[in-house]
Amino acid sequence: LDGSPSSLWFDWFARTGTAADGTTLSEPSMHFGGDAFPNRVLASGMTYQHVRMDWIGNGVGGYTTVGYAPAQCTEANIAGVQYDANTMRCFRQYDGDAGWWWYHKYIATEVVEHDSTGGSPDERWTYDYSTAGFNSNVLWHFDSDETRPDAQRSWSDFAGYSTVTTT
Repeated sequence: LDGSPSSLWFDWFARTGTAADGTTLSEPSMHFGGDAFPNRVLASGMTYQHVRMDWIGNGVGGYTTVGYAPAQCTEANIAGVQYDANTMRCFRQYDGDAGWWWYHKYIATEVVEHDSTGGSPDERWTYDYSTAGFNSNVLWHFDSDETRPDAQRSWSDFAGYSTVTTT
C-alpha cells in the first residue's frame, strides 16, 4: 500500500463438524474482501491505510457488498477546528512519538445482497446519517481512557449520529 504497518485481516472461515458416525461434515466457506482507505488525514505521505470490509461471499453463490461515504476531512478543512465542537468525520488523536494527528472516520452508506445463483433481485439498504433534532451536532466526546495520561487524551471517542435512517 503506502508503507503503512500491516493489520490483521479476517479473510475466510469454514464450519466443520463430525457426524454421529464419525464422518466429517463441512459447510461452504465464507470469504471477505476489502478496500484500503487512508486513516490519517494527509495530502501526501504515509496515511496508514487500513482495509475496510466491502465484500462478503456467503459460500453458496450469494455475496454482500458494502459502500462507504468518502473521506470528509482534508488538511485544509480541519485547520482551526475546535476539538470539542468537531462536527466532521475525523478526529485528533495522540500517536506516540509521531505526536498528534487527525484520523478519518468512515461510515457505511449502502449494503447490497446479491443472489448470483437463484435470480432473485438485489436487496439494497441505504443509510443516511443526521444530527438534526438533537441538541448538538458534535460527533465526538472526550476520550475516557483513564490508562492514558491527560496530556495524551482528546475529543477522539465517536459519539455517533442522533439519527440513522435506513431505506
